[in-house]
Amino acid sequence: GAAHGGRISPSVICLHDTAGRLDHGQTAKWMAGKPRGTPSYHVVIERDGSWHQLVPFDLRANHAGRSEWKGRKHVNAFSIGISFVSPGRLTRKGKRAKSWFGEAYDGAVAAPSHRHRAGHWLPYTPEQIETAARLCRALVKEYPSIKDVVTHWQVAPRRKEDVSPLFPLEEFRQSVFATEPTAAEDALPRNSETSDDLVAAHARTLREGDTGALVGRAQLL
Repeated sequence: GAAHGGRISPSVICLHDTAGRLDHGQTAKWMAGKPRGTPSYHVVIERDGSWHQLVPFDLRANHAGRSEWKGRKHVNAFSIGISFVSPGRLTRKGKRAKSWFGEAYDGAVAAPSHRHRAGHWLPYTPEQIETAARLCRALVKEYPSIKDVVTHWQVAPRRKEDVSPLFPLEEFRQSVFATEPTAAEDALPRNSETSDDLVAAHARTLREGDTGALVGRAQLL
């Protein structure tokens, strides 16, 4: 697994962007096996909606850094970190948009971040949003202590700007905390990797040594 600390009782879910290349599995593989103190997420969600669990949900991951939420500092100590595979802020170069690491992308959308910095962003995929919503709903059910979904920029506004301004935060929160699935969620396609039953099964704490088909899909092997 990835770098982690001691036990936590999560009260928020914190959303991030990986701000890196889009190659499937790259971020998860980079984080797996890194020493304590290096960045880590509990979950990374790929562009196709598949996901990797890198840290058990009741252990501390290193995802928020210097942070505060509603007067509580050190957000890592009480949050689950979920990151979307995304290149982060892009800069328009002709018809394409270029990332900080040199890759160029089509389909970027111009939008100011919460810090009012102009930029271009690659939209999240419907599969990413669907997986995240189902996962967060399962986590809220598994951990009733979770009362909010926040973003990295909200807990570290002077340092960070992820998730991007294209993320539908308020609608997403409403979906996560709805007592019944929303109409929009009902309209989303279901598949074996993101069904309610599968995500709910993954929501328990998975640990090294666990076996089975569900564990094989959820954890990075």
